[in-house]
Amino acid sequence: MGSIIQPYCNHCEKDFKEIFVGGGMTNFETICNVPSSCSNCGNVFSRNLFSEKLKCPKCRRKVEYFGEIHSRNYDLTNVFEWKIGDIMDDKEYQLKDKKYKCPNCGETELVFHNCGNWD
Repeated sequence: MGSIIQPYCNHCEKDFKEIFVGGGMTNFETICNVPSSCSNCGNVFSRNLFSEKLKCPKCRRKVEYFGEIHSRNYDLTNVFEWKIGDIMDDKEYQLKDKKYKCPNCGETELVFHNCGNWD
């Protein structure tokens, strides 16, 4: 089951669209949509972390994703996490509850709020 998250910048007050992250019941092993940004377009959207080519849907430039891949540790400060790999692997994508660089204004004031789940 994936999550719905809302990016918001406390500096420029840009209210980005809600984004669907993670994967569904039928594709969770091949799809892990994660929040990503394009500094050229100034937007935040989701892209599949497992894809070799993370590109902006608008301008097709390379994008950076928010969050990091760590060993699984059940951190309660995560806004979103997703297990990566097979059952024996302990790797996990984690989006921490902290401020990130906003692609719209360039300030480190972008936060993510968990709004719900999808499947």
